[in-house]
Amino acid sequence: MDQLTIGKVARKAGLRTSAIRYYERHKILPPSSRMPNGYRVYREDTVELLQFLQRAQAFGMTLRQIRELMQLTNQGGAQCDRVQDLARHHLREVNQKIQALESLRAQLKVLLRKCSARRTNQACPLIEGTVAS
Repeated sequence: MDQLTIGKVARKAGLRTSAIRYYERHKILPPSSRMPNGYRVYREDTVELLQFLQRAQAFGMTLRQIRELMQLTNQGGAQCDRVQDLARHHLREVNQKIQALESLRAQLKVLLRKCSARRTNQACPLIEGTVAS
């Protein structure tokens, strides 16, 4: 199997080399091999692993959750039940965030209405942050 330098892996995965080092340092990415000159070298499948990591992050998964998913993959077999549990848990977290954002949106709408209705000599409701009427 071909080995790639960190620069080549970074280009293929669309990442910075510092991100790859970060993932390796936090044990999300398996440790690289080293050439006699000290350069890091990676297997070709590292690119796919990094692309998976980026997709999981795009879904809003934490590095802890991603690490757990990767550990399940390394255990072999179809750990589908556990993966589904993790996905369901993450979906609940996403729904909670959506509810919090919807609440924030409603509060901002109220503040903007108050701001539009204020007299010029009154303090701005957006600055005061008072929602109650």
